[in-house]
This record gives sequence, structure tokens and C-alpha cells, in this order.
Amino acid sequence: MLLVTVSLSFVWWSRKWLTNILFVLAPASILLYAVYLTHSRGALVAIVVMVAIAFRRSLRLLGSVTLAAAMAVALLLSKFTGGREVGMTGGADRLDLWSDGWEMFKQSPLYGHGFGSYVDTMNIAPHNSVILVAVELGLIGLVVWVSIFVLSFAQLNRIVTPSDGTPPDPTLRQHAVCLETALAAFLATSWFLSRAYYPPSFLLVGLVGGLVYQESVRRPGADLIPPRKDCIIWCLAASAVACFCASGSSFFSVSGPGRRTGLSGERPPARRRPDAALEDLHPLEPGRQRGCAGLGVRHAPPSEGMRRIRPGCRLNRDHSAEPAKAGLAPLRPRLM
Repeated sequence: MLLVTVSLSFVWWSRKWLTNILFVLAPASILLYAVYLTHSRGALVAIVVMVAIAFRRSLRLLGSVTLAAAMAVALLLSKFTGGREVGMTGGADRLDLWSDGWEMFKQSPLYGHGFGSYVDTMNIAPHNSVILVAVELGLIGLVVWVSIFVLSFAQLNRIVTPSDGTPPDPTLRQHAVCLETALAAFLATSWFLSRAYYPPSFLLVGLVGGLVYQESVRRPGADLIPPRKDCIIWCLAASAVACFCASGSSFFSVSGPGRRTGLSGERPPARRRPDAALEDLHPLEPGRQRGCAGLGVRHAPPSEGMRRIRPGCRLNRDHSAEPAKAGLAPLRPRLM
């Protein structure tokens, strides 16, 4: 959201240097410093994408890509991520989550498992909006979700460069470029976060609709929507690319596809809740369990299930129970 705000702040960019400093550069610098303090690797990727999108018309494709690559190198040299590793090894946990989500998607690829099913099943967010939509809404929902943003970019592009050769309105053009950059920032960060149903995304789409309306008032009868055939091809192609990238997580996952949570052909088990107390442990349905990782207690493997500790016994490090010694609370686990 911070990067989206940075992109939208350039709406007030003008030829007055004092206005630019007070209302654009100063707020944007504060927000970018706040992003730097998070040491987010997803934010690094988003900044690089924002630079490429913002300068793709003025510097052409090669120039914008070169500038974005230089920005990425500069951010890495400045230790933007705070020493956190950028690569497959550093993101192994998220790759495993994406792999688990892809296995869920393959169980019901067309209609999905329903809204909220991923978190209800895994007890953790997938940290990927594409995986989240694919698992919960299926291919139908994914195509609709992707199409919203594809058509938004297509309409913004027709405002910046009108298809009939009419000179663009400078103000509307500037607003359209800012919205393009904001949408790119949102989608780039959404690849690492579960923001598919995040309200600001729909607000951005609403702003695109308002800008399209202003352009239609300025140019009555203007063709601001691409031909239907092109729209269908672009939307399906973008959805296919999203599915291909999501499926690649299974190949790069450290634990292998479905192995981390036992998703090889069976219903995914629920993940352990880190805030569950030991006294709340009780027999659950097969393949589901709770734990108390927040207390530093080591858990039994998922295949063994969870058992209530008998009165007068204590829990050992190897998950076995033995009679409690004098002075030890019988139902308190031994911390690591």
C-alpha cells in the first residue's frame, strides 16, 4: 500500500518546483524510507517493476528494462533487504506454501474450494494472491480476477496513447501513467502477499473507471475498450501465464510438491496454530492437529496425531510421556 501511495502521489506533479517538493517528493521520500525499514524483498521487486512501467514509454522497452536492472542492483548494494537472502533458498517457506496451494488447486481446478477455504484448511495465508484466487475460486474466478486488471491496463493505455491519433490530454495522461504504476506496484507485491480481496485493489480499479469516464467526456465516441476478440485473447493469455508461474512453485519447492503437508492425493491437513495452549489439545479429525509452537514445545509428527497427556505425566522432548517428578506440574510441557 505504501508503494501504491508513492505512485499516486505523482498525480500532483507540476511545473512548480515548490509544489513538487512539498506535495510529491517529500511525502514520497518518507514513504519510501518506511518501505526501506521493512526490508521487504517483495517491495524490492515492486520498486523495480514500478520503474520499468513508469519509464517504458519515454525510454522504450530496452531503456526501461536497463534502468530497472540498474535500480535492482543499487537496491541490493544498499542492503535494501537488511541482509535477508534474495533467492530460492531465502524464500523456501513461501515456495512450500505455494506448492501446497497448487496441490489444492489441482483437486478442484474449475470451481475451486470456496471462499476462505485455503486459510480454513492450512491455517495460514498462501502469501500469493494468484494461488489464493486459484485455490478458492478455481480457473473461472482466476480468469475473472486477472481480466479485471488486464482490461484496466488496456483502457489506461488507450488514454495515454489514443488509438485514433488524437493528442492525449496532458492531465489525464499523467493520471493514467500514475494509475498504471500503482496497479503494477499492487500486482507485484500481490505475488508475495495474499491481497486478492484487498479493498485498495478495487479502489484502484474504480479510479481507472473514473478516468475512463473523464476521457469519454472529453472524446465522445472514443473507443476506449479494445476489440472483444483481443480482450479474450489477452485475458486468457495472462491467466495462462499466471497459472504457469504458480505451477512452477511445485518444481522449486524444497520439500517437493505436496510433501510438506501431505497433499499427495488427499485432502490437505490443517496447519498447527501457534497460539493454541496445551490444555486445548484434543483429538481432532484424521490428519488435523493443534499445537503450541509459540510456547516452544516440540510437536509430534502429523501422522501420529495429538494425544491428551494423562494426569500425573509430563511431556518429554521425544514426545513420550512419563510420570511427573516431584515439584513439576503434571500438565505443563517442558520448554525447549
